[in-house]
Amino acid sequence: MLHSFSCENFYSIKDRQEVSFVVNRNAPDTDTYFTTPSGARLSKLNIVVGANASGKTNILKVLPFMQWFLLSDPPLHKARKQLPVKPFQFCEQVKKESTTSVTFEINEKIYTYSITLTEDHVTEETLKVKTLVAKRHSTKILFTRKWDAKSEQYNLHDYAFNLPKPIKKLSLPTSSLLGASARYEHPESVSIISYWENIHSNIVESGWDEDLFIHSTRNHKKFLRALTIYAENPDIKKEAEQFLGDIDTGLSQIKIDDSEKSLNVEGVHMVQDKDYPLPLLYESSGTKQVMATLAHILYALKKAKGQDTIINILDEIDTNLHPDITEKLSEFFLYPNSETKQMQTIFSTHNHRLLDEVDKYQVIFVQRENDGSSKVYRLDEIEGVRSDENYYEKYIAGRYGATPYIL
Repeated sequence: MLHSFSCENFYSIKDRQEVSFVVNRNAPDTDTYFTTPSGARLSKLNIVVGANASGKTNILKVLPFMQWFLLSDPPLHKARKQLPVKPFQFCEQVKKESTTSVTFEINEKIYTYSITLTEDHVTEETLKVKTLVAKRHSTKILFTRKWDAKSEQYNLHDYAFNLPKPIKKLSLPTSSLLGASARYEHPESVSIISYWENIHSNIVESGWDEDLFIHSTRNHKKFLRALTIYAENPDIKKEAEQFLGDIDTGLSQIKIDDSEKSLNVEGVHMVQDKDYPLPLLYESSGTKQVMATLAHILYALKKAKGQDTIINILDEIDTNLHPDITEKLSEFFLYPNSETKQMQTIFSTHNHRLLDEVDKYQVIFVQRENDGSSKVYRLDEIEGVRSDENYYEKYIAGRYGATPYIL
């Protein structure tokens, strides 16, 4: 279960900014909240709202970046040439080190994993854990390593993690010590890495990646994420076809032929009781966007029904879509059922009508400051905001900030 994540000097984020799913007792007693085994009360949903170029994608990028860092390690004896991280640029002296941190819960243990790094190497990596002992929470550092510039090596302190001995001898300047430990089948590391394998996102290092879905279908050179999901999961494909029919796209079927090395995809349209196949290339941008987003959502829902803890991150959920279709898509998260109690979702949107569908504890605003940096804050942090307000009307009136300044 995801408690919070934060970053500092990370793309457009200059000072430390945090996104939290933790709520207090005043949050409504609805199906969009749950209580964890440790006793924490968390939201299942956060929506991210802000003007264009405010930094919404950059704050969402924290989790996919940390997932990439943990899971995509190169061979243990071979360092990456460069890490895909960029510090805040709009200042005379650019600070090189970026920091990201995530707090998450596994089996009543609340972990905080933090990394500080430059484009060239990790400068600090720390894992902490908070546990409930005699009805009181106790926090301890499991391990930490810090880069010593003078000796050009790491000072490693293994306080209570029992790292594999071979790991302690490796430098790993551009890799995760935690990820490497899992590759040595260190039990607690394996448990943590398994959690991170259940994060699903449409964000890559360069940002929103749905254009990859749309344009890569032209060359049929590889299986793409969304189409592979449909090809390998007939139940998800069937549910997607039903949804596409319900929102009046004209599609009655997604036809996928993966019998050869190439991937051929067609949308089948039923017109006057007759089927007409149309290559995916010629479908509307909105139809292709819905198909891509649905694959992410339905796959995550399927995993969550299997009792996996799922974190679903979607950027620009409403791109190319009619507002009514965006609201229909959002119903998967706004009205969760008991079968998906393990799934948490965070998505960005420009469909501000959705503000009236959530609580003040579930709205994250991102605002671009005068120095070009991104400020992140939750609606309930604004003094005087009531639970019964019309959030949509007050947002478009500028009451909450995070709107564009248009001359």
